[in-house]
Amino acid sequence: MTGLRPQPRGYRIVRVNPETGQIRDLLVNKTPGKKGGSEQPIAPRFSPDGKELYIVDFGVMEVAKGVIYPYAETGAV
Repeated sequence: MTGLRPQPRGYRIVRVNPETGQIRDLLVNKTPGKKGGSEQPIAPRFSPDGKELYIVDFGVMEVAKGVIYPYAETGAV
């Protein structure tokens, strides 16, 4: 949310195979800034039994002159 962003960042969650080092997309937003997809996925956590993956999504935001303007009803868990 701060600094220069030479390319879109924060629009995907990846899976990493620790044995092979292979990286694969798990969740990708191909149209950042538009309603309907994951916008700013953060904080992925597994349930205690390891069967469910929970991801918090910030939703659509606009930053202008150092102020963050979130769009209502665009975030999710």
